[in-house]
Amino acid sequence: MRTVPPATLLAASLLLVSLVVGCSEAPVAKTPPADRVSTNIDVTPAVFNVAGAPTVEFEVPGMHCSACAAGVCRVLKGTTGVLDAKADADAKIATIAVDEATFDADAALAALEEEYGEATVKGDDAQNPEPTDESGESASKG
Repeated sequence: MRTVPPATLLAASLLLVSLVVGCSEAPVAKTPPADRVSTNIDVTPAVFNVAGAPTVEFEVPGMHCSACAAGVCRVLKGTTGVLDAKADADAKIATIAVDEATFDADAALAALEEEYGEATVKGDDAQNPEPTDESGESASKG
C-alpha cells in the first residue's frame, strides 16, 4: 500500500477548504428593501385587432408551446392581408384579423403548413374560408 506524504495531504486539505470558503464568499445579488422598490410600472396590455377587422381562425395541431404560438403569429403576420395575429398553444388555435381586399387564405394555410406541418381553417366552410366580424357573422354580408 502506498502512503501519501503529510505535506501533500495538508496541501490538498488547504485547497479543498479554500474552494469551499471561496465559493461561499461568492457575490450574491441583494434584493433592495421593499421601501426602495418602485411599484409604479406602466403595463400596456396587448390588445388583439383594435380596428375590429374581420377575423379568420386556424387550427394548428403542431403548435405545442408558447414559443410555437409566437412563431405561428410571426408566420401569419408575414402573410399578405393579415393585419394582426394571436395564437393559443393550449387550444391550438390561431386567430388573425384580415384586410378582406388583400387576404389570401390559401397563402396563410401554405405558410402554416410549411412551418408546422398541418393547419386547417376552423369552422364549417373550410374549403372557402370567409372572414367574420366580431359577432361571428360573415363580414361580407351587406
